[in-house]
Amino acid sequence: DDSCADGYTGPRCATCDTGHFKDTFNQCSSCRDAKGVFSTSTILILSLGAVLIFVYCFFRKQVSELFNSAVIRELKNKGRVVLITGQIIVELPLVSQFRGGSDLPSPFSDFTSALSFAAFDLSTIFKFSCISTSYLSSLIFTTML
Repeated sequence: DDSCADGYTGPRCATCDTGHFKDTFNQCSSCRDAKGVFSTSTILILSLGAVLIFVYCFFRKQVSELFNSAVIRELKNKGRVVLITGQIIVELPLVSQFRGGSDLPSPFSDFTSALSFAAFDLSTIFKFSCISTSYLSSLIFTTML
């Protein structure tokens, strides 16, 4: 893969080379440049999850009553639709490039990169490529997610 840029490998240079991981902007970055296996967003997400579990455990009855109301159910359904739509929009440029298309025009690519937080791609959050060195272990991590 001599034709690939540094950090990229594989057909069409679509995967990251050993010692590199896909960052939130879908670029291959060196594991050495990373500040650790867990990024700041990972720590924030895990902390928020721990707080939510704590609140649910101690206020289970109040939380269940609150989430069973009709207004909250409606908000959950609408929020789910917005979240899924955002994930689809964020993935459109990647699908276009994978299928052999060119990059998307500037306003749309800027919009999708601004929404990249909605992708919820755990492999970029946890940087599994820096933890595992073999393709098989990376495949197992990805499949388990």
